[in-house]
Amino acid sequence: MYRTHSGEALQLTGPATCLDAPGDPAISLRAVGPEGADICIGDPAHLHIRGHAVTERTCNVEVARAVPSGEIARLADRQSP
Repeated sequence: MYRTHSGEALQLTGPATCLDAPGDPAISLRAVGPEGADICIGDPAHLHIRGHAVTERTCNVEVARAVPSGEIARLADRQSP
């Protein structure tokens, strides 16, 4: 899951090797297309991952859905965005 600046949590789908980043990486999400374009449910996007254990990498993902706050509250702390 990815939490936006507005506090919304998004579920992303993509390669497991990309989504399972070890440690506490810094991540950002960018729309495919023009710089600054909006990202909507179902859109492809680029997930940028930067951490101390790995070099920076970019993966292609899809925004699957917005995750309701009640569902996030039930997650274990280590799984919560």
